[in-house]
This record gives sequence, C-alpha cells and structure tokens, in this order.
Amino acid sequence: MKRNLLFVTYRDGEIDEGLNYALDLAKMTDKGMAVLLVNKKKISHRFEDIMSAVAFAEENEPETAQQIMKEGEANNALLNAIEEKCKISGIAAAVHTAVKDTAASLRDF
Repeated sequence: MKRNLLFVTYRDGEIDEGLNYALDLAKMTDKGMAVLLVNKKKISHRFEDIMSAVAFAEENEPETAQQIMKEGEANNALLNAIEEKCKISGIAAAVHTAVKDTAASLRDF
C-alpha cells in the first residue's frame, strides 16, 4: 500500500519553500502527498469579515466590500496553484482545507 506524505502549512503564509521541499521528498520516496492548509484566522473571524463586507456594500461602499472579499478569492487561487504545482511535479496530491484549529484538523485528518 502506497502511503502519502502530509504537508501542513498556513494558507496565509509563504509556502513555496516548504512545498518544494515536500514535493522533492515525495519524489525521492516515491509517495503521493496530502496538503492540509490551515487558517491562522478562525472561521468566526472570517464570518465577521464577510458580514463587514455586506455592511459596506449596503452603505454604497462596494470597493471596500470587494477588498474584504478578495481574501477568499486569494485562498481559492492558492488551492489551484498548489494543485497545479503538484501536477507539474508529477506527484499525486490531494489538497484539503482545515476548518478547525490546527490540532483538531490534524486529529480529524
């Protein structure tokens, strides 16, 4: 049975160096890889950001609302970039996003 390496990182940090190392390690050991992206910001804070964006939009401040919401779009772009980098490297990878804190997410994973 082929086992995967687990690469855990914060989604709002710099991940290139760590991801490159994990990809090299996966190649050397002939393993696949699972990537777990953990948020430093709690879900409740993200919900507050979304509600703030809604409030700005209702007050005819669409630029501010869009700026707040761009954070979520950047996260989706990060997922796609990681998946693409793994694909180009020839490593089978699954990218997951943690919903809970780091310890609970690892335990659930």
